[in-house]
Amino acid sequence: IRLKEPRWQLHAAISGVGAVVTAIVTIVQAVTKAHEGAWIVLLLIPTLVFVFLRINKHYVDLGNALRLTEDDTFVVQHNTTLVLTPSLHRGILPALEFAKGLGGDVRAVHVDTDALDARLLEERWERWGGGLPLVILESPFRSLTAPLMDYIKEVRGETKNNSVIVVLPEYVSPKWWHRLLHNQSGLALKFALMYQPGVITTNVRFHLPDIS
Repeated sequence: IRLKEPRWQLHAAISGVGAVVTAIVTIVQAVTKAHEGAWIVLLLIPTLVFVFLRINKHYVDLGNALRLTEDDTFVVQHNTTLVLTPSLHRGILPALEFAKGLGGDVRAVHVDTDALDARLLEERWERWGGGLPLVILESPFRSLTAPLMDYIKEVRGETKNNSVIVVLPEYVSPKWWHRLLHNQSGLALKFALMYQPGVITTNVRFHLPDIS
């Protein structure tokens, strides 16, 4: 009906008759075999139709939301790169080097959940920090996510059109069962940051040698 292709009236009539006959047969079957559970068809078919219509509407809305218009222009972004640095070890250095290679405003960020770890990190930073500034976030409740979220919000407000790249160091063991023991905090942070606007996350992996 919408496209009105050649002989559309005939095709629509045939489809309409088929739909009516199918509906009659479905109702008759559901009524005559209701005691066998056929009544569930009367619930199932409208439910499926409703679900399919909602899915179709989602794709239509998605297409409209992504469609370029004359109002869309190329906006120059300012990027601030934050390297999550829980401690200093060989697995952290590739992440710091990667972030420095991106250029621009690069900072290492440590969430202070243990005063001893934070102090040790500060003492070693001048030697191994690659000249990057180190930001230590206080976390009185030993939470990694909340202080980082607050700091990202603060960083985004520093400059107009500011995007934040969060670099998550990750070390990878060749043994599959080792992977169940490590990087869980990084996965939780990545999941928490996934739906934050203006935030880009990336993993930099350090592959461990074959350890027991």
